[in-house]
Amino acid sequence: MCAGAVATPRTQMDVGQAVAAWEKIAQSFSETRNRPWDQVVDFLETLPEDATLVDVACGNGRHGVIARKMGMRVIGVDASLELADIARERLAEAGDKDASQADAVGGSAMNLPLARNSVDHGLFIAALHNIPGREGRVQALRELRRVLRPRGMALVSVWARWQDRFADHYVKELLRHVPRKLRYGDEAPEFGDILIPWQGDEMRFYHLMSLRETILTCKQAGLFIRDAWSEKLASQWLPDNHFVVVEKPQNVDGA
Repeated sequence: MCAGAVATPRTQMDVGQAVAAWEKIAQSFSETRNRPWDQVVDFLETLPEDATLVDVACGNGRHGVIARKMGMRVIGVDASLELADIARERLAEAGDKDASQADAVGGSAMNLPLARNSVDHGLFIAALHNIPGREGRVQALRELRRVLRPRGMALVSVWARWQDRFADHYVKELLRHVPRKLRYGDEAPEFGDILIPWQGDEMRFYHLMSLRETILTCKQAGLFIRDAWSEKLASQWLPDNHFVVVEKPQNVDGA
């Protein structure tokens, strides 16, 4: 179990609390997130250079900047207004610096401020797991589906549950989950919920997932699975991230 990791009914977060935590740590978090992931760059390289890309939960814009430099039009969205501001500044300095081709705005992944069928492709990197409640995560993916054009693809990634850092914690949670569910009912945390401290103080909500749960959540949102795999980005033994390439089916109207 990682130091400070918590999963009890007394420490659950709602969406508002989860967003507030990220707002508080936005600057310090951004300073630690500069290098784009190879998996994201590889995905971006499969897309047309003139594509319009939505970067859901864009953070400081580190991946959107790469897409912009490739020539894509990039729209970043993040629930943290400060992170959106940081991303907007970084995107403005990327590519040909045409302000009409890049922007980042504050907004919820569960209610994207974009029109239906308005973007070609998308990213949703290392953020779906920060949304409390399965319904909220499915809704966020439905919103991604809504704004994608038919046959549009997106890369989704989440933290893996059974990774080196948290495996011991979740072994213990397996033994606690059923009694807790019987005692607290719907108020009990989902198996996978955890609060992780940032630099020792602010607690961040995560719902760590198996690859199977990640795939099922995407399917429940009406997305077609093009590919799915797990990788070790920081772990030595067990994969710590799951990746899924999803596609909006041709016959879906975006609702």
